Amino acid sequence: MRPLFLVALLLCVSKSNAQVIECFDSKNTALSKVHIKILSSEGRILLNDFTNKKGILDLLELNYDTLVIKATHIGYMDYLDTVSNTNSVDTFKIQLEEFAFPLNEVVITAQIEALSQRDAVNNIISISKNEIEELNTLNLSELLNQQALFDIQFDPALGSSVEMQGMSGNNINILVDGIPVIGRKGGLIDISQLNLSNIEKIEIVRGPSSVSYGTNSTGGVINLITKRTIDKSQIIFSNYFENIGLKQYNIDINKKIKKQQFNVNIGYFDFDGLSDDTLRTKDWKPKRQAFGQIMWLSKIRNNNIRFKSYYFDEKLVELGNENFPPFDGTAFDNHYITVRNTNDMSIDRKTKNYSINTIVSQSATKFKRVQYLVDLNSNEEENTNDPDFNSKDLFSAWYLRTEYNRLNWDKLSLQAGIESRSDLVSGSRIKSGKAITYEFSFFSKTELKINQNIKSQIGIRVPYHSIYPAPISPSFEMLYSRSSKLQYRASYARGFRAPTIKELFMEFIDFNHNIVGNSELEAEYSHAFNSSIVYTPYQKDTKYIQIDIQGSLQYLNNRIGLAQIENTTGYTYFNVSNAKYYGLNTTIDSKVSNSSKIRLGWNIYKTELNESLDPTRFQNISFLYKYFNSEHKFGVNINLKYTPEITSQRYQDNELVSVKQEPFESINLNFNKTFIKLNSTLSLGIKNLTNLKNINSFGGGIHSSSESILSWGRTFFINLKTTL
Repeated sequence: MRPLFLVALLLCVSKSNAQVIECFDSKNTALSKVHIKILSSEGRILLNDFTNKKGILDLLELNYDTLVIKATHIGYMDYLDTVSNTNSVDTFKIQLEEFAFPLNEVVITAQIEALSQRDAVNNIISISKNEIEELNTLNLSELLNQQALFDIQFDPALGSSVEMQGMSGNNINILVDGIPVIGRKGGLIDISQLNLSNIEKIEIVRGPSSVSYGTNSTGGVINLITKRTIDKSQIIFSNYFENIGLKQYNIDINKKIKKQQFNVNIGYFDFDGLSDDTLRTKDWKPKRQAFGQIMWLSKIRNNNIRFKSYYFDEKLVELGNENFPPFDGTAFDNHYITVRNTNDMSIDRKTKNYSINTIVSQSATKFKRVQYLVDLNSNEEENTNDPDFNSKDLFSAWYLRTEYNRLNWDKLSLQAGIESRSDLVSGSRIKSGKAITYEFSFFSKTELKINQNIKSQIGIRVPYHSIYPAPISPSFEMLYSRSSKLQYRASYARGFRAPTIKELFMEFIDFNHNIVGNSELEAEYSHAFNSSIVYTPYQKDTKYIQIDIQGSLQYLNNRIGLAQIENTTGYTYFNVSNAKYYGLNTTIDSKVSNSSKIRLGWNIYKTELNESLDPTRFQNISFLYKYFNSEHKFGVNINLKYTPEITSQRYQDNELVSVKQEPFESINLNFNKTFIKLNSTLSLGIKNLTNLKNINSFGGGIHSSSESILSWGRTFFINLKTTL
């Protein structure tokens, strides 16, 4: 049976001879915004338009014996049929069949227009809001740590950073609604600061995206997408507790008034800290976070106007132990404060032929370190005003991006745009007290649909950097869809990363640190090759098995690393080596029944950093089981991630040494129950079932140690979400 069918019915004889197309799904629900293209038998386009809210498109009288009708809609399989004797037909009825497996997810990152994953040329992973909530993850660090593709580096004081197939956080561009997360002196950002309470989904581009997003994108892109539309007015409360004194409260207010949409999201995170000993200092530092976002959306004709303001305030406290006599009864506490405010405005205009998207963003981030002398009897605090322990840095940035997308040409889509960003840092740790960098780029993509099975995309970015001669970066992507069961993708891209302000100009010297920037650094350049196969060997009704295999090879020149300055105790940044990264990522998704899903992930990669060092091989294995009983609204989720033993080499005290990292695993288990009459969902579970806390670390550099803290151990949580 054909997946899509056309039934032509003559309903009545009309004097006007008016003709229409009606589109609906398998449940006979009208489908709006279905793209209809009608061609003559010679291939000439006769009509190129969309159905209205009722799923209807009015036609002129079609005086052709034979017509080709094509219908496409996101989340549905393409329809194509040839119709004869059209003069006698008043109504053409088209039924579209939904995709039953994950490839129907709509993606927007690095695309000329919103497309289903199946139709996107880029290799993109999408994580939905439902999955975020099912896993009960509070921030980006927790979420990515459950994925085989990522390695998370934890630091109880500095936070979490991410690696993807060997590429560090400096090479992974983290975006929120397509805007780089600005305010990170070192190119790195603590991803535990990125709360997920207002995130609708996350899109991950595997492989370089320098053409679309410029510097810091050589390793990939992680795009956090916030709420875009509000369907109805409602208030959502969420209360989360863990048994170690961790809690988070959140309220999400949504209001819709005609064409005006408003959203206010406010949250508070509180953690008292944790340690295995009885000393005042804690392995995991006490932390407080307050965050909130205001969003306004309005539609004026074909223009969507969106304003968003985000505020984040974090205080992390490093408690000191009691001082020695004669200063007993006192202690030194260090407060690390991060205050971030981002305001952005976007204007999107879309017609059936083109779209214009513009976004402008201003961001300011303040980093403060304040030392207090604390009286342990009265808890009174006094600022020491010691310049070695007190500092303040201000990071501000502007970002502008505008793009024009020409859509629905016969077989061609075109994107052209400009992007501008400027970063300014001032503070006591910058050598000259102030440093600024800016970048301006022109970028373009052309997508060609060669035939029904093959798409290709050619892109180019022409950048200008205020310090470095930025190269022209080309890219090429290709998608081959043999059938609904088999897809093949291949790509090449050139990448560029300018050194960060921290790497160039920072001066961080105290009794624990001696790090200075290096203004003589050269920029990093890369050449990356990626290919992937998506195979669906089984699909019947809502059940399926889907296999996704991706391979990658990347050459990175002038790799920047932190190394010790010869004959000193200080460290600085050097272009230490060229590097090669080999990666293989495999994911098997299956829906084995109407209520159960299984996902198995395996990620392995190898890094070659120096001719004198042996390659380092990493691998992660993940397993996810999801069960949901639709009748009783009850679900179970089990997540396992395992990392085998890793052996690597490094230089220590000018000697080449071999370092091993012990294998480790993490298991999370949670249950959820929805109470329909109460409009509430209750979740409870166990995180880190095996009680893993520490593993042998790689060590190296100024923070070397034989052991690293991975987790605070086994915890129990409860989460209640209520909608009013």
